[in-house]
Amino acid sequence: MIKSMSKDNSLNYIDLERLVLFIVLLLLAFRFVQLTISILILFALVFLIFLLLNPVVVWVEKRKIKRGWAALITVVSVLIIFAVLILVLLPPIIIQSNKLIDQIPEITQGLLAQLKTISEQIPYLESLSSDIDLGKIVSGPPLVSGLAKIGSNIVTVIFFGALGIFLVIFMLANPKPIIMGLLQFFPEQKVFRVREGIIFLSRDIATWFYSALTIGIINGITVAVGLAVVGVPFAFVFGILYAMAEFIPYIGPLAVAILAIFFALSQSFVAALVVLVILIIVQILEATVWGPLILSRNLDLHPVSIIFGVLTAETLLGVLGALLAIPFLLTIKIFYYEFYRIAFPPNFLDDEAGEVMEMQLEHTHEHKKRKM
Repeated sequence: MIKSMSKDNSLNYIDLERLVLFIVLLLLAFRFVQLTISILILFALVFLIFLLLNPVVVWVEKRKIKRGWAALITVVSVLIIFAVLILVLLPPIIIQSNKLIDQIPEITQGLLAQLKTISEQIPYLESLSSDIDLGKIVSGPPLVSGLAKIGSNIVTVIFFGALGIFLVIFMLANPKPIIMGLLQFFPEQKVFRVREGIIFLSRDIATWFYSALTIGIINGITVAVGLAVVGVPFAFVFGILYAMAEFIPYIGPLAVAILAIFFALSQSFVAALVVLVILIIVQILEATVWGPLILSRNLDLHPVSIIFGVLTAETLLGVLGALLAIPFLLTIKIFYYEFYRIAFPPNFLDDEAGEVMEMQLEHTHEHKKRKM
C-alpha cells in the first residue's frame, strides 16, 4: 500500500514538474514574442507578400525568364504601380485631410449640438453626454502625442520597408532552400501534408487578398459617390478609408461607418440617416451581388472566428495585427485540417455536432415536461 502511494506521489511530482516546465516555457515564449514582435510582424508580412507574388513570378518565369529576374521584375512592377497610385491618390487625400483637420473644432461643435438636441429627448442620454467632452478627445494630448510618435518612427518605417523589399526579392528569387528548411522539421510521413498545406494556404490567401482588394475598390467608389451625391464633405477620404477597411473584415467597415455617421451627424440628423442608408445599401449589394461574384470560393471561416481573431490581433499587435488576422486564421484552419481533422471520417464532426444539438433539445423538452 505504501509502495503504491509512493508511486502515485512520484507520478504526481513528475506531472508537477512537467506543468512547471510548461508554464516556464510558455512565459519565455511570451517574453520572446514581446521582445521580437516587430521582427515577427516584418517576417509575417514578407511571407504573406511572397505567397501573393509567387504565382506571378511563376507566370513570368514560364516566359523563359530566369527566376531571379522574374522576381525582380515582379517586385519592381508592383512598386511602380504602388508609387503611381500614391502619386495619383495622395495629393487629394492630403488636401481633404488638411481641410478636415482644420474643420475639427467646427465639426465637434456641430456634433455636440446634435447630440445635445437628441439627448434632450432622452433623459439618460442627457446625463451621459454631460460627462463627455469631444473637444478634449479630438484636440487633446493623445492626438498630438500620436502624431509626434508617427513622425519619430518614419526612419524606422523606411528601414523596415527597405529590408522587407529585399527579403521579398530574396525569397521570390530562390524559395527552394527556405521551403526545404521548413519541410525538414517534419517527419517523412508528414511532409506531403505540409506541402499540401502550403499550396492550399497560398491559394486561399490569394483568394482573400484579391477578392478583398476588388470588393474594397468597388465599395470605396460606391461610398464616395453616394456621399458626394448627397453633399457630404470629404466623401473621397471616407471612400478611401472604406476601401482599405475591407482588409479588416466586419470590424474595419463598421469602424469607418461609425466615423462617417458621426461626421454626418455634426451637420444634421437627416444627413446621418442618409449616410446610414447608403452604407446599408452598400453592404446589401456586397452580400448579394459583387461579393458572391468575386469570391470564387468560400474561405470557410466562421464570422465569429473572424471577429475574435481580428479583435485579438488588433489588441495584441495593433492595426498590422488586424491586417494579418485573416492569413493567420487561414494558416490555423488549413494545417489543423491537414494534420488533425483529415483523420476523421467524412461528415463525422458535422454528425457529432448535430447529435449535441439534438441532446440539448431533448434535454430542454424533458426539463419543460418535468416542470409541467
